[in-house]
Parts: sequence; C-alpha cells; structure tokens
Amino acid sequence: MRGDLSGVLSNPSVLSSIPRPELFSFAERGLTKDVFGGLLYGQPLQDGKAGGLAVGAMYYNAGSLDLTYFDPITKLETSKSVTGQSDVIGMLAYGAPVGKTLGLGITAKVGTSNVAEAVSAVAAALDLGGWWQSPVEGLSFGGGVQNLGISGTFIKSRESLPLIGALGAGYTRALGGDLSVTVGVDANYLAPESRVLAQTGLEFGWRGYSVLGGYRFGAKDAQITVG
Repeated sequence: MRGDLSGVLSNPSVLSSIPRPELFSFAERGLTKDVFGGLLYGQPLQDGKAGGLAVGAMYYNAGSLDLTYFDPITKLETSKSVTGQSDVIGMLAYGAPVGKTLGLGITAKVGTSNVAEAVSAVAAALDLGGWWQSPVEGLSFGGGVQNLGISGTFIKSRESLPLIGALGAGYTRALGGDLSVTVGVDANYLAPESRVLAQTGLEFGWRGYSVLGGYRFGAKDAQITVG
C-alpha cells in the first residue's frame, strides 16, 4: 500500500509515508492507438512526519476519427479528421499518517473532456484512500473510493463519473543482501459496469532498484505490465 508515487493514482494515502521528493511519469499506448499518460511530483512535509503532497496532470487521447458531412443543399459530402476524444486532468493530493500503523489520503481532481472537437464538459471529483499496517510484519492492507464528484453537461445530458471502489493487500519479505520481494493483490469494483476487475503483481527489489510484473484478470487490453 505504501511505496512509489504511482500509488497516488489509486490511493492517495501512500503520501502519508513518502520518504523523499519524487518525480513519476508514465505513458501507455493501447491497441486502438489511444494514448494515456501523466506526470506527478511528490513532496514530503516536515521530512515525512506530516505526510506529503503531490501535484500532477494526466491526459488521454483516443486518436483520430474521420467524419463525413453531407450538405442537403449542395448534395456534396466533405470529410474531416478530428480527435475522437481528448481528456486533461489536473490533481492535488495529500496523505497524512495517523499513528504508526494507519495512513489516510485525499485527492482533488478537475478535468476537461472534449469529444470529436465538437462538445466538451468539465468535471470535479475526489478520491479517498487509506492503508493499515497489520501486526504481521510486512503485511498491509489498503482501500479507497475514486471519482466521487460531478460532471458538466454534454449537449443536454449530464454524464455520471466512473465510480470505483478498491481493496488490496501487499506482503513484503526481506531476502537478505538488500534483496526483498513484494506480492500484491487487489480488486476494483467498477460501479458503472457492475463488475469486478482483479489484479496481482510481484516485485523484486535491491537497494533503490526494482523489477516488477503484474497481470490483470478480465481486462480487455493491457493485461500484462512490467517495469
């Protein structure tokens, strides 16, 4: 539940134990040539004793789309290439420790979405999260809720945000010689689709370096991740 800055995207409580300033960037390209990426910066407060802050931005581009228009007067057709969908989200997150075994976090997000370069809307949302270090050494649990908020109106209708609930667990064990291994599992409930998406991962660490891999069950794309 605690670790690198990428965890802020799913659970802002990881900032409650951020040990040092950190910069994190990511980019993904889907099978349909859509692009998703972002940049985050995290800063501990009072050397981490008061938790940490993170600020960042994310973007999504669905790729180009060819539209054909028909003029009923001239009887002519014209074609135009537009971006199918483009989203930009700005975020500010904070996480704070509560004692030595509990951390809480909150993220505020504001985003814009544009469809076919014709209609757009603005949305605002909150993410809430927490983690708990169990009495078993190396075993921790976490959970949270994403996208609690409201959306602007597309043409005449107001779109609902993709509400997500998540629970997960991680176990880290030292192997000696600065080596460690971490196993994690989690499940996300996608409210708009009424389905559960589970995933598991394995990470080997050595000092400040690590190699990791994961697998998402039931995903249509990006089932396997490595890093």
